[in-house]
Amino acid sequence: MKIFVIGGSGIVGLPTVRALRRKGYGVLALAPTEDDVRILREADADVLPGDVRDENLIAAAARHCDAVIYSMKIRPLADWIAADRLAVPTLLRQLTGSGKRFVYISGANTYGDTGRTEVDETYPPNDPPEYGAWRGYKEMEPLVLRSTQDGVHPIIVKPAQIYGDQRITFRLGWIVDGAAHYVGDGSNLISMVHAHDLADLIVLALERAPAGSIYNASAGRPVKWKELAEAVSRGYGWGGTATSVTVEEAKNSIGIGIGNHTRDICLSSAKALALGWTPKWTDVLANPERWLKD
Repeated sequence: MKIFVIGGSGIVGLPTVRALRRKGYGVLALAPTEDDVRILREADADVLPGDVRDENLIAAAARHCDAVIYSMKIRPLADWIAADRLAVPTLLRQLTGSGKRFVYISGANTYGDTGRTEVDETYPPNDPPEYGAWRGYKEMEPLVLRSTQDGVHPIIVKPAQIYGDQRITFRLGWIVDGAAHYVGDGSNLISMVHAHDLADLIVLALERAPAGSIYNASAGRPVKWKELAEAVSRGYGWGGTATSVTVEEAKNSIGIGIGNHTRDICLSSAKALALGWTPKWTDVLANPERWLKD
C-alpha cells in the first residue's frame, strides 16, 4: 500500500512519513525544494519533486497511490490559503468514487477560545477574526467531510500545540537572545501533543477511522504558557526562568501563531484514545531536555 504525503518534510509530515515507513507502507512524498528532496530521501520515502499548486501533478500522484495525507503549510498566509483552495478540491475530485482515504491535518485553533474545560470534536468552530490564520482550516474542513457523499473516505485530525521539533520550539518559549518568554501573564492554558505521538495517531486514523471522522490530538493535561516557557528554559540550561512580553512584542516573532498564546485551547482526545491511540509523551513539563533535542 502506497501513501501520497503532501507536506512530508514538515513538523507534522516528517514524523508521519517515518511512522508510515516503520509500519511497512510505501510513501510517495511531494518535495517542493531541493532541501525537501534530501530530507525525504533520508526518511526512506520515494520523492515527487514539484509544487502542491501543480494540479496535474498532484492529481496523478493521488490516482496512482492508495491514500493521501495532506499536511501542507505554506508561508505567507495568503499563499497557504490559496494553495489549500486549489489543491484540496483537486485531490478530492481525483479521489471521487475510489473509496480511498484522505487524511486532512487541520488545527485545534479553529475552536477559538475553549475556556478552561477540555472540549471534544463536537465543539463548534469559533475562531476570532484577528486570528484569521486558521480560516483556511475552517473553510476546508466542511469540504473534506462532504466528500463522503462522493465516495471518498475523509478523516480530519486536529492537533493541539505540537512540540518535539526544533523548528517550532521558538514558538513554545518565544526564544530570543538565549532566553525564554511568554505572552502577558502566561496563565492561558494550552493542550499539547508530541510530533511523534501525532504521527502515530495519523497512521492509526488512516488504518482504522470511519469515513467522516474527526479526531483531536492532545496528550496529558493542558499547561500554562508560563509553565511551558519555564520548561523550555530548564531544558536549555537557562535556569528555568522566563520573562513576560506584550502581545505586540510577540507578534513580530510568533506571527500567525500568536492566538495560541492569548487564549485557552483545551482539548479532549477521548475519541482518539478509544480508537486505540496510546501517546507516549503525556507530560510536556517533565524532562524538557529530552524533547528539545529532537
